Amino acid sequence: MNMVNIIFLGNWFFSDIGITIYYAISVLADRGKTIYYAIPDLADKGKTIYYAIPDLADKGKTIFNDTGYFKNKIRKIKFNIRCFSNSN
Repeated sequence: MNMVNIIFLGNWFFSDIGITIYYAISVLADRGKTIYYAIPDLADKGKTIYYAIPDLADKGKTIFNDTGYFKNKIRKIKFNIRCFSNSN
């Protein structure tokens, strides 16, 4: 599997709708920016589904599950996450 490093640049929490948005830059060969929408499913024991919109040629949507695997018909990419806290 190819390793992909994701860097979270910041996050915003909307308490009225319960959506946290992460803006991340994925270190990929296509140098594409990726936006992750982290949507906590409180009714389902806090599971989170990441909806990723990679800046690729096909403009395809990609869904990440909480196990951190790239859900795709053809391939799977395991990725590492480095988070930067704003409380420094």
